[in-house]
Amino acid sequence: MKKLPVFLTLMFAVLVYGQFSIGFEGFHFHSIPKNQPFALRYDGLSFVYDGSRGEKISTEAGIGLGVIEPSSDPEFLAGFPIAIKGFYGSVFDTQLVSAIGLRVSSRMGFVWLAFSKLAWAVSVSPKIYIRFNSADVFLGTELEVEAFDTGALLSLWNINFGVNYTFGGGTE
Repeated sequence: MKKLPVFLTLMFAVLVYGQFSIGFEGFHFHSIPKNQPFALRYDGLSFVYDGSRGEKISTEAGIGLGVIEPSSDPEFLAGFPIAIKGFYGSVFDTQLVSAIGLRVSSRMGFVWLAFSKLAWAVSVSPKIYIRFNSADVFLGTELEVEAFDTGALLSLWNINFGVNYTFGGGTE
């Protein structure tokens, strides 16, 4: 309870003076079928925080939670079949004031699969969006490479759909 006034003051200051955005992305990851050591498919939702929206180049951080599909290899289904992702990246926005634009992000992070397999991940993701005042809706795709601690590499593609809301009055 003692920290509540400090938290509310900081939240008010960021909402009034800062310009950031939060977003939710629904995703479907699927391993690229040719020359892969194993098959992996999972669906989920990511929460993304963009701390410097309103600039052509900004940074983002996020966390995602997904469910591994039964059509994946059995080694990913042992235990509890979920995927946890954490990432940090940079975003390039082509149109800051237009209603329709292209946003490209590059991300680096980790993927923890079934609480037993850890992989480092690098990805690039173009997204087409339609902006409605401070909110936007987007559709995108992503290419990702995961490097497991065993040395195995896995390439995945992704299709995602999501919404973002920019606090602080939108872009100008």
